[in-house]
Amino acid sequence: MGFFKTADPERELLEEHFFSLGFREKALSLRVEKALEEVRAGRPLAYITGEQAFFDRVFRVNESVLIPRPDTERLVERAIALLPPGGRFADLGTGSGCIAVSLLGRRPDASGVALDISPDALAVARENAEAAGVLDRLTLLCGDMLADPLGEALYDLILSNPPYIPREEIARYPTLAYEPQSALDGGEDGLDFYRAILDRCRKNLSPGGIFLFEIGFDQKEAVTALAKAHRLSCLVYRDFGGNDRVAEIFPDGERGAADGKAVREEDEWEGQRGKRA
Repeated sequence: MGFFKTADPERELLEEHFFSLGFREKALSLRVEKALEEVRAGRPLAYITGEQAFFDRVFRVNESVLIPRPDTERLVERAIALLPPGGRFADLGTGSGCIAVSLLGRRPDASGVALDISPDALAVARENAEAAGVLDRLTLLCGDMLADPLGEALYDLILSNPPYIPREEIARYPTLAYEPQSALDGGEDGLDFYRAILDRCRKNLSPGGIFLFEIGFDQKEAVTALAKAHRLSCLVYRDFGGNDRVAEIFPDGERGAADGKAVREEDEWEGQRGKRA
C-alpha cells in the first residue's frame, strides 16, 4: 500500500492491515498499539492479521492451525517434483492446508486428500483451498494419523509435516505457546507420528509410491533408522537454512538410478544456495 513507512516493520504491517479493515485516524492508532502489545507479549503476528505468506500465496490462519514456515516450502518443492503425472497424494496433518494447496496450485493435473484430526483446522484448509481454486481436486477428511487414517486407498505420494518436537522440549520455545500443541507434540522422542505413518500407511502406497516427511533439524539419523527398520530407503534434503528438513522414504530397490539423480539434484541445489549466500 505504501501509506505507512516507518522504521518498525511490524507497526507498518499492522497499520496497513487495520487500514484495510476500515480503521482510520485515532481508531487506527489505538488498534495498532493494542496489537503491538499483543506482539510484545509473544502472540504471533500471523494470528493477529489472520494470514501468513507461504510458497506463492497468502494463507488464512488462526489459532486452530500451525503457522506455515519457510522451511516447509522445501517439502512442497520435492512433492511437486516427485508426484507423477495425474498423481494422487495424501497430506496427513494438513493444518492450514498450505502443503496440499500449494502442491495443487503448481500441479493442475494432480488431486489429493488432506487429513486432520481437528475440524477447526479443516475449516481453515477448506477456506484456503477454495480461495486458491483447488477445492474441486482436494478431499478433506477428519481423521487421526495415529490410527489407520487412509483405509485401503492408494496414493502415489503420502506427505506430512507431522508434530515432531519431543514433548519435554516444547517448553523451550516460548514463541510456540500460542500455537496448537497437538500440532507440535511428537511424543516422548518426537517420532510417534513417523512410526505410526510408516506402520499403518505403507499399504496405501501405490507401486513406486513415496513417503515425504518434514523432520526436525536433528532427526535425520533417527528417521533414517525408522525407515531402515521398515526395509525402506531414506534420502534427506536440507532446508533454506542448511538444516536437514525433508525425508524422502521409499521401498528398498524401487527407485534404482533415481536415488543417484536425487542426490545430484540436492548437490546442485546446495551449490546454488551457497552462491546466493
